[in-house]
Amino acid sequence: MGRRQRQTASFRKKSRNGKQKAAGEVVPSKRDSLAGLMMAYAMQPGERQRESLWAFIRDRNPYVFSHHPSDKCFEEHVWNFGGMYFCKGCVMTFSGVMAGLVLQLVVGWLGMMEGVWETWGVASVFVGMLLPTVVLGALGGPRWMKHVGRFLLGVLVASAFCMLFVTGHWWVRGVVIAMFFLVKIPMERLRRKQNRTTRQGSGAHHKEAVL
Repeated sequence: MGRRQRQTASFRKKSRNGKQKAAGEVVPSKRDSLAGLMMAYAMQPGERQRESLWAFIRDRNPYVFSHHPSDKCFEEHVWNFGGMYFCKGCVMTFSGVMAGLVLQLVVGWLGMMEGVWETWGVASVFVGMLLPTVVLGALGGPRWMKHVGRFLLGVLVASAFCMLFVTGHWWVRGVVIAMFFLVKIPMERLRRKQNRTTRQGSGAHHKEAVL
């Protein structure tokens, strides 16, 4: 059994004490969460002397940053860095956030958009950056296109956050905050639904292969 298989088996064994969701999905207990693992690491100075925080978390829950179940059918949804699994979509979104912050700090393009027409121009750019994630999330598409969409989503999140401090219009701030929740909630529900569908499809395929 390889190291990756041992880590997966160990994680699943530790997660048996967690809650159970629909379709048999295992939700790790609080002690398997990032906060729980960091607290456990801080409370064990002996462990801290023998291994790094990275190694401590990796050996106990390598999927803590994956945001996907630890099933084999989700291997295409994660990247493996040093034995830790990271959600591809989240990595690309975070990269976009960093790029968006740098863009605003270096160029300051949002500060140039103070007029009414300029504000609507910014809104059009925001919608353009959001559309790829929404469309690809609903209809599907190549993996590389989804990565681009998630990167643009990150740029949008950073730019919208900066807009709260740049704009002098309270109604613009209200629209930005409202749109954040109006988009965030449906997208999270869609992601959970897709996870269940992927897992159920994998289970059906496995049964057919056994038969």
